[in-house]
Amino acid sequence: SSGINAEYGATKNPNGAIKLYEQACRKYQECLLIKPNDVYSLYNWGLSLSQQAKLVSSSSTADNLFIVAAEKYERALVIHPADYKALTKWGTDLLDQARTKQSNGDLQGSISLLERACEKFDSSLEILPSQYLCCYNAGMAKLLLAKILMKLAQETGSTISPLKFSTLESDINEDSQKIV
Repeated sequence: SSGINAEYGATKNPNGAIKLYEQACRKYQECLLIKPNDVYSLYNWGLSLSQQAKLVSSSSTADNLFIVAAEKYERALVIHPADYKALTKWGTDLLDQARTKQSNGDLQGSISLLERACEKFDSSLEILPSQYLCCYNAGMAKLLLAKILMKLAQETGSTISPLKFSTLESDINEDSQKIV
């Protein structure tokens, strides 16, 4: 509505959107006071936090928002362990965070996040193997991980061991078989 756009300037800069995400977080927190085990409120709270993380200019603030978002997904998974959406979103957040780390030159940080993202995607695909977006993002995480490993190998003058590559290749083959 035009009232919200006028009040927050959401169409002109990210600050308006950040304010709205902050308000959404407060509402989900209120929901959990009323219904403490509401998986949807936890999931959407995590989603709101991760969207904020993509808009803030400080990388340390973004990292903190991603960490708190992960805590919401983790709590949702304690309540409902088969929540493949929470696993997929958590993995996607880790993938986004890894891309940011990579673009800032933190390759080791990116590798750690990508490995965790792959774990979340793999767990989600175990629950529901036919998730296209999750399978695609798992492929993206593994592709980016391979690229970073190759870059590190080039920078250090070493090569990736065939064992490491065969592990990546095996993971990719397993993921592609899950969709069939």
